[in-house]
Amino acid sequence: MKKLRLFSTILLSALVLLAGCKPEPTPDPTPDPKPEPVELTFEVDITEVTTASVVYSVTPSNNDATYLSIVVPESMLDESGVGEKLAKDILAELKNIAASSGKTMDEFMPTITAKGPISNITTNGLAAATDYSLVVFGLDEKWEATTNPNCTPFTTEEIAKSNCTFEVIPTVDGTTATIKVIPSDKEQKYHLFIVEYAMFDAYTNPEGQYKMSIADFYAAYLDSELQQYLGQGYSLDMLWDGLFYKGDIELMAKNLNANTDYVYMVAAANYEEGQIQVTSEPFYDTFTSGDVATSDLTFDIQLSNPETNRFDLMIIPSNLDEPFTWIQGPYDGVSTDQELADAFIAQNKSWLDMGFMTYKGVQDYTAAGPNYKYKVDSPDTEYYVMAIGYAGGPTTAPTVAKIRTLPAPKPEDATFELNAHSVTAYGFKVDVDSSDQSTAYVFGTCEDGTFNEAEICETMVAEFQFLYEMMVQFDPTYTMAQVLGSYAWKGDYTIDSTATEPGKSYTAFILAFNQDGTVAKVHTYPSIVTTPEVGSVTPTIELVGYYSGDEENGALFGQPAATAGMAITVVKFGNLDAASNLYHSTSYDTTIPTLTDAEIYNNAYWSAQSIATPYAFYVMDWTYTQYVLSYALDSASQPGGVARLEVIPTAENKSPYSELEALVKELNSKAEVFSPMKENMSNKRTNGLLNKKNTNSTFNGTVKSEEVEIPATIARPAEARPAMEMNSVKALKAMSAIRTM
Repeated sequence: MKKLRLFSTILLSALVLLAGCKPEPTPDPTPDPKPEPVELTFEVDITEVTTASVVYSVTPSNNDATYLSIVVPESMLDESGVGEKLAKDILAELKNIAASSGKTMDEFMPTITAKGPISNITTNGLAAATDYSLVVFGLDEKWEATTNPNCTPFTTEEIAKSNCTFEVIPTVDGTTATIKVIPSDKEQKYHLFIVEYAMFDAYTNPEGQYKMSIADFYAAYLDSELQQYLGQGYSLDMLWDGLFYKGDIELMAKNLNANTDYVYMVAAANYEEGQIQVTSEPFYDTFTSGDVATSDLTFDIQLSNPETNRFDLMIIPSNLDEPFTWIQGPYDGVSTDQELADAFIAQNKSWLDMGFMTYKGVQDYTAAGPNYKYKVDSPDTEYYVMAIGYAGGPTTAPTVAKIRTLPAPKPEDATFELNAHSVTAYGFKVDVDSSDQSTAYVFGTCEDGTFNEAEICETMVAEFQFLYEMMVQFDPTYTMAQVLGSYAWKGDYTIDSTATEPGKSYTAFILAFNQDGTVAKVHTYPSIVTTPEVGSVTPTIELVGYYSGDEENGALFGQPAATAGMAITVVKFGNLDAASNLYHSTSYDTTIPTLTDAEIYNNAYWSAQSIATPYAFYVMDWTYTQYVLSYALDSASQPGGVARLEVIPTAENKSPYSELEALVKELNSKAEVFSPMKENMSNKRTNGLLNKKNTNSTFNGTVKSEEVEIPATIARPAEARPAMEMNSVKALKAMSAIRTM
């Protein structure tokens, strides 16, 4: 498959160029009797080959015969052979390319085939010093090969090597290195980068896993750097001007990791035929960073106004532009400030060295500040807050301040007031008012008569214990209180309950937890709500048609880049006479046919739709199965059933663009202003309904350790989850590119 993907890329570059060069066929006004078949041969002349392109001419023996000429890598011939199978493989790939752009073969092939002689055809984008073949074969009206492929091999030229040499002088000052580069050719452009020696060795060591050559490593790293910038919208012209140097330069690398071996690598490069190419063997050597330079940075840590689970926190550094890190945690009562710092740095050094968890400026977590009061997990607990200057290593001694949170009422004494509202056939919301903001609790619902207190308590205790055991594998200091702080509710919340059925009564329950993860008290609220029946309006969805975004090309919707290569799918919603509001969505989720209306209603991304102009326009991928979804509210504001329509835009079921043009003009002529792209066109791509970012997540009552199912739904907060630290994993920017070569 990897070869075919490369092949299709080369096909496209060749085909686009060919389409503009072939002569237009002249139709014969008076068809003659079908002539006897004549053997079709080709004279192929390759006139120029460069490092990245080929120029060729083709003269067929029959000027009325249709044929295809295309450049493929020699590896394709190794896989397919040079006979009939090669032609079939090429045509199969062309069919895929046509389908992915919404074209039939009858629409696509005339744009890339030729009749009669063609000359000076250029194919660009080839790799240097690589074997290719120019493949030519005849085609009939069904786009099937009529001749065996004529294969003319050629090899692109090697890149001209530069004679430029480099003198590199590193000067190290602690965690800062100044790299002076002196090229022998002052007009030669070059590129330099620095990586840790450990990474360099991992990929280039002959005894290691990857065994890359020095040149391949340099090329892979350079390519990853270029791709990163190209992905941010920079052009190659901009990168050639900004990342490549000429003449003597001095570059400074700051905030290196202390006492660490580094490799600098520099090589000459050129920029020709739209490609940046390395033109010399990389020159490389090593240097070692020194100790972290000490800093006179100081910190004023202000802790005040404690509550059971919050306190005011402000860290004011003496220099607002100098980087530092800070952390808080429950104090163990015995560790010194330096021991706290050493433990924190040892556990998080890889992240700190990559620039994560470092800050600049004032950190304000106060009642009047931008982040409100700092939230912690445990009442009646002494907490420390520690700040350390950090730039490749600690630059200051730690500064530590401590504060104790207030004692909390016993969890069994906490009370909860519940108010159910926004009730529909598919769920409802509950306002939970807790008398104690520090008590951790779990909220859930189940159908009246199915509540099993012992089973639910056992389930949730096992769930929290599982999470605790998992987290301590990454952080031995992690506590059950931290698990509860992240995976249970605390304080006042509005919680969704979505696992309901129409016309049934539901019991709500709250499990209040002790700090050790055991249940302190269970509160039940029988018959808190009875869901109504499904609303009276279920819309219909009618497919109007599939249209080519390439043909539209921004003429109707003003966004040619959004519709290029895509299908524009148009639907009309019906059965809306009794509807008060209408909503719609789309999804690629292949489980849609098996999901209940409630599951779709509660998890899809819904957009409002005008009932007066009930048309929706979607930008979709060709050949993929997708679904259009819709529901409506009736006069009592109750949602009805969820309508679903499977859509598969293909070249074969595509409608004429003129129909789309006429429809949009008709709608725009209505009294109501109609702007399909702005209000009705959607290109949101939801790969799965159940990955929606709800305000809370739902636990389906299954214990991971024992697989015990219970008839209840547990709703839990989607607050920040504890980070799972990655011991010794370095996510350096070149890593992924090198690993996937």
